[in-house]
Amino acid sequence: MKCTILHQSPGRMRVHLACRRMSLREADILEYYLKNVPGVTAVKVFDRTQDAIITYQADRTALIRALAVFSFASEQAIALVPEHTSRQLNREYEDKLVLTVCRRAFSRLFLPYPITTAIALFRSVKYIKEGLKALWHGKLSVAVLDATAVTVSMLRGDFNTAGSVMFMLRLGEILEEWTHKKSVADLAGAMALNVDKVWLQSGGQAGTARRRAGYADRYPPGRYVRRCSARRSSRRGRAASSIRQGPAAPHSARCAALAAPG
Repeated sequence: MKCTILHQSPGRMRVHLACRRMSLREADILEYYLKNVPGVTAVKVFDRTQDAIITYQADRTALIRALAVFSFASEQAIALVPEHTSRQLNREYEDKLVLTVCRRAFSRLFLPYPITTAIALFRSVKYIKEGLKALWHGKLSVAVLDATAVTVSMLRGDFNTAGSVMFMLRLGEILEEWTHKKSVADLAGAMALNVDKVWLQSGGQAGTARRRAGYADRYPPGRYVRRCSARRSSRRGRAASSIRQGPAAPHSARCAALAAPG
């Protein structure tokens, strides 16, 4: 991959990739590829500008060679990217925040007062409905406080304050949803094993695994349940008869042996 070194200092380099545009997937491929280069300590990729900031402790020549042989279509580079990354999630909620702020600024600067009043009335329905629902169920929650603040502002005729309150509430909802999804994605990535091969220790454990596999082939689950159920019923009947008639003959423990193979 052709790239240009925009700036460099000891242990730090900023490069620009010679590509027309970079998708979020390609940015992840480049980031995790560079992170796996020996000596690289930190990487930050900017997909909008096709730039990458690399912090390294190894030889500069080895890093430049790794950049020269890099390709977005490389199977080895693609295999380094984990299943769950937060780049797309972060971009989605960054765009939501920017769009929400831009809408607020546009409505305050360019829309006339009657239109902003109608927008505030329309958006207040959501918060008032949630507050009334909470009161109906006998709960004094945050939704009640939000609905009270919005309703009081509109009853006083201060629709600008009501709009500002709903704008801040909307920002809080976006940040809360972003934090929740980011935490879930980070947890899923941390708990992922990312294991391609599994080694089986030879010896006693392997022999136990073979015996259990043979047992599963010989006794399917349905047959095993029916046979055990029948033997349990017969044992209950013999136990009841032994109480009435005295001790009974020893019975077979085959079902118990089947329950704990190996």
